[in-house]
Amino acid sequence: MVQTFKLCLATETLEADAEQLGVTPTQLQDIQVIVDVTFIQQPIPCLSFTYHIRLSNSHLAAQLNWAEWQASNVSFTDFLWEQTCLECFIANGFDEHNETAGYIEINASPNGHYALYQFESYRNPALLPPSPLLQADKEIRAYIDWHNNSDGFNNKTISKLVRAVTPCLAYKPTNSCDLSHLIFMPRYCYQRSFSVPVAQLSVSLGKSHTQHEQNKFIKLIHPCVILQFGQTPLYYASVHASPPDFHQRVYWSPFKI
Repeated sequence: MVQTFKLCLATETLEADAEQLGVTPTQLQDIQVIVDVTFIQQPIPCLSFTYHIRLSNSHLAAQLNWAEWQASNVSFTDFLWEQTCLECFIANGFDEHNETAGYIEINASPNGHYALYQFESYRNPALLPPSPLLQADKEIRAYIDWHNNSDGFNNKTISKLVRAVTPCLAYKPTNSCDLSHLIFMPRYCYQRSFSVPVAQLSVSLGKSHTQHEQNKFIKLIHPCVILQFGQTPLYYASVHASPPDFHQRVYWSPFKI
């Protein structure tokens, strides 16, 4: 089963961001960010995350900081949120208003760097970088498993046929083989996928379950994305605090898998 999140842009600084990037506010809001979260049982229970980003503006695509994925980059790395960052927050609390329970933050860079952090409550401990999430032995840092992230799909421009709506087309039938009334709209598509063993999450949040039940302890989830265009960061989430703050649990979604 897949839980899909369609993320929207935080708009507090929309006009200024658009002006700085040389585009219109509508062009910024047209950026599509979708995250698929899947619970996988075999060979070990894990949460799989796939981040899809689509742009339709070549000027924005030229400014997007989206580094090429390389196996040599795969390592625990702090401060990933200072550039393009694929994120997710996870908690086992039933009450989304309860800011005193612990939670996990996952960061992943398109280039292969990653980090997992553990918080006891809202932004606590207030360390920079935050406290790393540790495995059951309390010594080794938690990790993510990258999926096939070759850049064959990365930075690929896909031409999409779009019907040009004109008054004459609204009233006169057209020949299905006649492409003169169609235009081609480029789509710039980016994707990254990785998974996290559920055992790492359940141990850190103080839960112990059988393999069959290991997905049940996750009650709240909040995928989000920071896209860095030049010097301008744009923030994406299903619902935003104002100003944007991914850590505010009241805006997180129930985990339905």
